[in-house]
Amino acid sequence: MTNATPDGGVAGPDEGGAGAADDPGVNPEQNPVESVELPPAVAPTPSGGRGVTMPVAVPVTVALVLGLAVGLILGWVIPRPGAGSTTTAGTAEPDTSTGSESAGDDADGGGSAGDPAQGAPQTLDPVAPQPVPGGPDGTEQYAGLVIGDQGPLVEVFEDYVCPFCARLEQASGARLRESALAGEVRLVLHPIAFLTEDSPRASNASACVYQHQDTDTWAAFHELLYQTQDPAETVGQFATPVLLELAAQAGATSDAVGPCIESGTYEPWVTALTQQAFARGVSGTPTVAVDGTLANPAELVQ
Repeated sequence: MTNATPDGGVAGPDEGGAGAADDPGVNPEQNPVESVELPPAVAPTPSGGRGVTMPVAVPVTVALVLGLAVGLILGWVIPRPGAGSTTTAGTAEPDTSTGSESAGDDADGGGSAGDPAQGAPQTLDPVAPQPVPGGPDGTEQYAGLVIGDQGPLVEVFEDYVCPFCARLEQASGARLRESALAGEVRLVLHPIAFLTEDSPRASNASACVYQHQDTDTWAAFHELLYQTQDPAETVGQFATPVLLELAAQAGATSDAVGPCIESGTYEPWVTALTQQAFARGVSGTPTVAVDGTLANPAELVQ
């Protein structure tokens, strides 16, 4: 796994090469997600903020809901070691066998953070995210956009240019946010950026809306980014004017959102998140961990 230094605002290797424009269509090893209607944006919390004041469900209910929400996504998003072999320096191919976009292999031959074939559950290293300052309010401790304040820690590593991340959002994104708002999980979205020059722009814009608007507006913007995404990863799809228009469509009314997007206020923070994700063992997007543990997809679907 390569921990590349920032290049033009993009942390990690540049995406390209053969397979960058492949259609991430149905694969026999994936659960196809097509023609799925997105649920409405999540409802605001009773307190009007992102914290959850609802009581935690009984342990059995929590386990069932968490298993359903996370099981839907973990069964096809964890990349295998060696996935996404590079064809030229700094380029990587999408790992269509597992439904993830690879960030490339380690120089020593390593790949993803865990190999389900080895038996024992694999974990990120370190298991918990380390604080990253410089982001929106309330994001430093968990190094990501946080929804909910109790329950198991569910981390989602995603790049808004990644087609497989769009499928993940379509299948389970709203359901995970609802679980977080219900106090069943603490959801942390790590908007990393390594695919194209659009990646840091989109992740910065997401952070801007998160900072200056309420959760409903941010969720609507988050969904719009994936709904309008070009699966071919065309460069320029998230140019600044496009992001400003999508923010307006999502209902962003704060005068601070536009300047934040235009100036790239949170791009250094996004770069730091990306570097930390690679350092912890993430080698592709989307990657999901529950309390730091990467689950075995085969076991989850049994």
